[in-house]
Amino acid sequence: MDRLSDLLDVEKPLGRQLRTKKAALLATGCDAVRQTVLKTAFA
Repeated sequence: MDRLSDLLDVEKPLGRQLRTKKAALLATGCDAVRQTVLKTAFA
């Protein structure tokens, strides 16, 4: 996630090429309660 945010500030031309693209994330864990941090990043 951090490297993707660099495309908004550091590499703006490349970041603009990603404007219409879709992204997905697959995460695994063993916590009893689901964390919303990653879900919020993709909202």
